[in-house]
Amino acid sequence: MNGLKERMAVSRGEKKAGLVLKNGQLINVFSGEIYPADVAIHKERIAGVGDYSGEEEIDLNGRYVAPGFIDGHVHIESSLLTPPELAHAVVPHGTTTVIAGPHEIVNIMGEDGFKYIREVSAKLPLDIHFSVSDELLFAHEATTAGEAKNKLRSGSQVLVREGSSAKNMEAIIPLIDQVNQSFFCFCTDDIYPADLEAGHLNEILKKAVSYNFDPMTAIRMVTINPARFYGLTAYGVVAPGYFADINVLSNLEDFGVDMVFKRGKKVAAKGRALFEVKVKKNKAVRETMHVKPFEVDELQVTAKSDYAKAIEIIPGQTVTKAIVAVVKKKDKLLVSDPGSDILKVAVVERHRSSGRIGIGLVKGFGLKKGAIATSFAHNAHNIVCVGVDDEDMISAIRRVERLGGGKVVVSGGLVLGELPLPIAGLMSDKPLIQVAVEQKKIDKVCADFGSKIDHPFGALSFLTLADIPELKITANGLMDVNKRKIVDLFE
Repeated sequence: MNGLKERMAVSRGEKKAGLVLKNGQLINVFSGEIYPADVAIHKERIAGVGDYSGEEEIDLNGRYVAPGFIDGHVHIESSLLTPPELAHAVVPHGTTTVIAGPHEIVNIMGEDGFKYIREVSAKLPLDIHFSVSDELLFAHEATTAGEAKNKLRSGSQVLVREGSSAKNMEAIIPLIDQVNQSFFCFCTDDIYPADLEAGHLNEILKKAVSYNFDPMTAIRMVTINPARFYGLTAYGVVAPGYFADINVLSNLEDFGVDMVFKRGKKVAAKGRALFEVKVKKNKAVRETMHVKPFEVDELQVTAKSDYAKAIEIIPGQTVTKAIVAVVKKKDKLLVSDPGSDILKVAVVERHRSSGRIGIGLVKGFGLKKGAIATSFAHNAHNIVCVGVDDEDMISAIRRVERLGGGKVVVSGGLVLGELPLPIAGLMSDKPLIQVAVEQKKIDKVCADFGSKIDHPFGALSFLTLADIPELKITANGLMDVNKRKIVDLFE
């Protein structure tokens, strides 16, 4: 008997299901209803919903049965984890599928980078689907309700981003109603290790309903809506014929995930993964730091004016503001002014040993001493560094280079915290718990140095994203994003 015939026999009650989830409250994302039902599972798929018996039965005692959650857009590399370690982190929180944009590692390593991330993403209890450009798919993140409305009117799928550095949910969900809800999906986009420890899409659902957002609509935005938009025809619904990707939820307030099933197998329970992962070492994605040797004087710039352009960070956003700052000088050289929160920022090209270094100013970090640097810097992923003095800046940059990539905090020439990222200078080869400890340590050192930003290294990484307004810094210098050209630092 082939798989379909067997499943049909189970559906008709002629054959016992391999597994039945008994006495659950089914969340039907088709009809918007919640009602009592058993779920019969045959191998990888759902055979029936109704009243069933099985070879194995799990009594849910009235708990909710929801489809596995789907992240509508995420950059795996931003988690700093390899795909296997990401799966180990998010599956216990109910995420069974993600739509990943792999351009971070592809920007560095091209086809070899894509080959690596695709190979290590295979055979996990987390389906990772790699997307082409979101613009080709007509899917976009929006930062305001007005922007979301314009995208909606143009027929775009609107991705409501609630990640670590960019949080847009509160601004956008008042726009969502029963008429237009199918055009919206939740996504994390960029989420960092410390936030992943608390949860994933389940935390987004919890936050949404705390704003009095309809729980059924919220669930649709992480299940059927992304599944339909991305053409995942067997995903996003608990119904006959669909993959048995199922979450058992304790309630619809904090969305506690009691059990997770992937293709009919229980893969997590009570917040713990029931599977092991291994991260294979691959030399092809290591040793990616190629920095031309330079001395501290190459970080120094003669102050040609009393005023200069500066990047101002907007908390909780990836966009920045272009401002004009008063220049602080020492021996006719431009220097950081921590008293006014105007610090030097440098970008050092690290792929071709070109020696290109861009210098600028940034407001909003709040550092009173030291320097921080990282090789994770959207989208070119050169080394970016912000600091109070040039000596600490060059020390931080050199340490990132020696690590083969990473995040570093330096003061007085001493490394006070670091998080190695040996895989393409973007990802750790360690598990979430270890990466999160290291991330929290360097964030705390930043706070001790005066930073008021929740994710200082996240803010640092977006200073170089020259696709998003207004002013950014590259290895070629300051980029006026609105004008799409490199501009002079001085006014």
